[in-house]
Amino acid sequence: MRPVRRFPFPAVLITIVFLITCVSAHAQSQSSLALDPSDYRPIPIIKLNLKGVKDFGEVTPNLYRGAHASPEGLRNLKEMGIQIVIDLRGRKHRDEGRVEQLGMEYVHIGGTCFSTER
Repeated sequence: MRPVRRFPFPAVLITIVFLITCVSAHAQSQSSLALDPSDYRPIPIIKLNLKGVKDFGEVTPNLYRGAHASPEGLRNLKEMGIQIVIDLRGRKHRDEGRVEQLGMEYVHIGGTCFSTER
């Protein structure tokens, strides 16, 4: 019969205390990340006029938003130095060809959350 090998009690105890401490610290850091609705502050949008893009505005110095851009609007975006156009509309509204012809990158992030269709 083989002897049963036992772990030293102090090492097991230290390991358990360490794991409990890690789990507790992680849980506490996660609870501090919870968003409080009373802390919500809308991001101020700087409204800009750009021919061919309705509701155009600056969210940050590197991020702009606006409605669907006409071909003229896409050219104006290119002249501004915009490099990436992100399309949040459905597949039937894709402007990939126009955007890429102007040398910008086109990214489509589609979804159904904006539609009442099922």
